[in-house]
This record gives sequence, structure tokens and C-alpha cells, in this order.
Amino acid sequence: MKKIIGIFPTVKIAEENHPYHKCYEFIIHYSHKVYDCGAIPIGLVLDNAHINESQLDLCDAFLLPGGHRIDKSVYELLIYAYKKKKPVLGICMGMQTLAIFSVILDNLKNKELNIDNVLETYNKISKTHPIITKIDNGESHDVLLAKEPISKAFHKLNITSDNILYSIYKENIIDVVCLHNYQVNRVGSLFKIAASSPQGVIEAIESIDKDLFWLGTQFHPEANPNDKIVKYFIDNIN
Repeated sequence: MKKIIGIFPTVKIAEENHPYHKCYEFIIHYSHKVYDCGAIPIGLVLDNAHINESQLDLCDAFLLPGGHRIDKSVYELLIYAYKKKKPVLGICMGMQTLAIFSVILDNLKNKELNIDNVLETYNKISKTHPIITKIDNGESHDVLLAKEPISKAFHKLNITSDNILYSIYKENIIDVVCLHNYQVNRVGSLFKIAASSPQGVIEAIESIDKDLFWLGTQFHPEANPNDKIVKYFIDNIN
């Protein structure tokens, strides 16, 4: 039976006085890649900007795509996936969300894992030590905004040898599609860094918990028809 992958919508913000100032959209590249890799994608349609767990129960795993803003409903999904031990693949902003969530987990202490405590903890830790920051050193690869061809977005990636990415690509240096202009400054104890750019920007993370199949890539495997990571992710969902 084919695996069902729930794809979270990205948040698209219009002007505040617009009647649809907060709306959600799905990007076709992600669903196409999931279909191409032998699984069935379903869009996670929100219930008044909240996650409906009965919909999540239908999914074998989740894909968190890139976007422009991290909505609190994404954290609701991650709380669910963490408790249910369901696989998650985070791409670009999706990886950034995974990194933030892992730092939150380290700082929850003895508090219950729920959306109120997650948001409260994030607000406290992000004020003094931001987890995500804009890249100001020329490393920005936001070529979509510049409307340049995707072929110009390929950049080198350094992979360490003791992780999933190396088992996929069998190389320490590969070319990947980078479209981001924000970077992850740190990750929590749930993750280890699997790859980085030559400039030191974190480009991939993976869970060290063998019971939690969570991967994050700052680069965009769905934009590269030859990339293998989405196929690996789908093939290894239990």
C-alpha cells in the first residue's frame, strides 16, 4: 500500500486590511515530487487556522515546505508527530521549524508538551538568542525572488560521513538547490547537523533518536529532479 504524506500549506500574508490577509497555499513542486517517489500526497486543510488531528491520523508521515512565515499550527502538527512518533521531512522553512521546535523541547523543562507552553517557551528564548536569522554575508540564495532560472541556484554542500545524507548521496560534497536567505543558528539535542555550506550555514539536520524519523534540509530537493532524499524518506517510512 502506498504511503500517505500530509503536506502542510505555506502561509501567505497579504495586507492587513485585505479580507484574505491571512491565507494558505500549496506549492505544486512538493506534491509532484511525492507522487514521483511513489507515495500519495494530501493537503492538510486547516480548521479555522488550527490542525484537525483526525486528518493527521490518516497520514503516515508529514512534509513541512518552505514559506514566508511559521504559523502556530505547524507547531501543533509537530507536537502531534512527536507524540505519535510519525516521520517528518522539513524543507527550507520546514527545517527551520524543526530546529526551533528542538530548541523549545530542550527548554520546556517539566512543562507539558502543548501548544500554549511551546509558544510561551519560544517567545522567551527567541528574544535573547534568536534561533533563525537573516543571512547578511552574501550567502543568500533567494533566487526565486530575483526570478532567476533554477539552474543558477545550485551550490556546494558539505556532508559529514556518519549520517543519513551520506548514506543517500555516497559523497561528502554535492550540489544542491539553495533558495533561502535565512539560516539556522543552532539546533536542540534532538538533532545533529548533517551538512553545511562551505560558508558554515547549516543545510541539513537529522534526529539522533532512532524512534523518531525526522529530517530537515535547508536546500530544496523537490526542485531538483535528480535529488534522492524525498525518495529515501518515503521508502523508509515504517
